[in-house]
Amino acid sequence: LPDGAVRLVAGLVPVAEMMAAALLAVRPVLGGASAALVLSVYAAAMIATLWRGDGGVECGCGGPGGSMVVHWGVVVRNVVLVAAALVTMLPTTARAFGGVDVVTVLAGVVALGLVHAAADTALATWVRVRELRVAAGAAT
Repeated sequence: LPDGAVRLVAGLVPVAEMMAAALLAVRPVLGGASAALVLSVYAAAMIATLWRGDGGVECGCGGPGGSMVVHWGVVVRNVVLVAAALVTMLPTTARAFGGVDVVTVLAGVVALGLVHAAADTALATWVRVRELRVAAGAAT
C-alpha cells in the first residue's frame, strides 16, 4: 500500500473487526459473513506478502504486546477461522434458548479461545525454532 493509505487502512482495520464482532452478537449470519470477509482479506494480504518473498514481515496477529511473522501456518490458521465464521451462516432451528445452551456456548467460546491461543503459541514456537536452526547452521 502507498504510505498515505497505510495510515487509513490501519485505522479502519480495528473498526471492521469491532463491527464484525458486534454483528456476531446481534445478527450472527451478517456477523459471520463480516468476520469471514475480514479474515479472508487478512489471509489474502499474507499470501501476497509470502508470494513476494517478503520474509520477516509482522502480521500484527500478536496484539499490542506480541508479534508474529507472516508464514504459511498463519495463513492456514486464518482459513480455519474463515470456515468457523462461515458456520454461523448455516440454517438454525427455532427453539427456546435455555440455561444449558448458555453454558454450552460459553464453554465452547472458552475452548475455542484456548485452542486459538495454543495454535498461536505453537506457530510462534515453530517459527522461532526455524530461526534458531538457521542461525545454528550459519554459525558452524
